[in-house]
This record gives sequence, C-alpha cells and structure tokens, in this order.
Amino acid sequence: RWSWPQFVKAATQPKVGRCFASVIRRILANGQNYSRERMTTIRSLLTVVHDTLYLQSVEYAIAIVDGGILGPLIKAVAMEPVNSISDPSLACEVLMTMLPYLVYDKMVETCRGAFEGMQHQQTKNLLGKTRREFQASWKVFEDVLLERSILSRLSKRGFAPELGVCASVSMIFNTSI
Repeated sequence: RWSWPQFVKAATQPKVGRCFASVIRRILANGQNYSRERMTTIRSLLTVVHDTLYLQSVEYAIAIVDGGILGPLIKAVAMEPVNSISDPSLACEVLMTMLPYLVYDKMVETCRGAFEGMQHQQTKNLLGKTRREFQASWKVFEDVLLERSILSRLSKRGFAPELGVCASVSMIFNTSI
C-alpha cells in the first residue's frame, strides 16, 4: 500500500520526471482531441514537475528536458484559452524554475540538444500563438541558455578558469601578467 511520503519520493526520481515529460509529449502529439480532461492532465503533470523542480535536483531537471518537455510546453501554452487566468501561467513558472539549473554544464548541453531537436519554424509559429507573458519567459530562458553555452565553451577552452574573465587576458594577448 502506498503512502504519501512514498509517492513524493517516487515522483522526485529523474526516471519518473522523464516519464511525466513523455506523457505530456504523447498527449499533445496526436494533434487532435485536446479535451478539457487531457488539458487538465497536462496541467496536473506540469504542477508535479514544477513543484519537484524546487527540490533542487539537477538530475531531475536534466531528465525532464531530455524527456522532451520543452516543445510540448510551448504547444500546451499555445492551446491555453486566451482569456485564461490572469496569474502567471504554469508553463512560465516551469521555465523560470528551470533557470537556476542552467549553471550546470550537463543541463546546458541537454537544453541545447533539445533546442537543436525542435523544428524551428513550427516552434516559432507556436510561440506566436502564446501569450506575451510566456513569450517573454521563453526569451529569458533562451537568452540565459545562450549565455551559459558561450561561457561554458569559453571555460572549456581555457578562458576565464574560475578566476574570472581577467584571468584570460594573457591567453588573448599572448602576454604574461
């Protein structure tokens, strides 16, 4: 018999997070029959994903991105009624909760891979159907991801190793400090 603590422990496992992302992706994949019940299921799954991200498990964050949550997140928001609640959308909150995980190189690599796997024209069209609030959150997420990608690549090539940008001056100008 399951108890509440066992459910919480199970829900926070990266494998389960990947499963949640997969379920959301599959519900939205068929392109038809987006009933109220299906959208309620997606909202419920996003709530669990969002709340679990607060537990600060980078493995969980990587698993949900690797499970393909980013594309379906846009699609789910594009299907929200325009006159929905005025509070921030749950999808915006999921994106903003994932931002701190972008300090980890593995998360950056996983997100970059997810972005590369998305069909850019379809993503652009879907983003155009979302609320401005989500578009702004998506833009922030993209900007932070780009910034962290650049910093990660520079760091891997020897620029700015732990001592800051000024530490790389000698590498840039071939001088010793």
